[in-house]
Amino acid sequence: MITLFSILSTFTHYDGSPTAHADVIKALQPKKQYKMSDAWCVLQIMAVFYQNGALDMIGGLNRRSKELRDDADAMGIWHEGSSGILPGDIVVYADKKGVPNHSEFAIGANLNISGNYNGGTSRRTRSGR
Repeated sequence: MITLFSILSTFTHYDGSPTAHADVIKALQPKKQYKMSDAWCVLQIMAVFYQNGALDMIGGLNRRSKELRDDADAMGIWHEGSSGILPGDIVVYADKKGVPNHSEFAIGANLNISGNYNGGTSRRTRSGR
């Protein structure tokens, strides 16, 4: 059974790991070939859900944050803004033009786990955003 705890446990496995990027790529290899040069903030999210047998919860394999956002919108689970973010939510950030360009995983109030942060996977405080 897939639980928030199993998803969070898999995310925290990558948290602070100096080999997180390579580990994410390796975890996804049975499903699809990715390279170290691929944007891996969203790859980390896919790897965690893949490892938990839950890819259908995020619309399958997405290559970019924009596709993740579009899939969430199609599933009726997308909402704009930062109010009401809960642990387990996927947070998608956009550039100044509104194009989604980065994804993180919420683990607490204003606290996310971000692939592609501080040279690896790290916890990141995001107050007021």
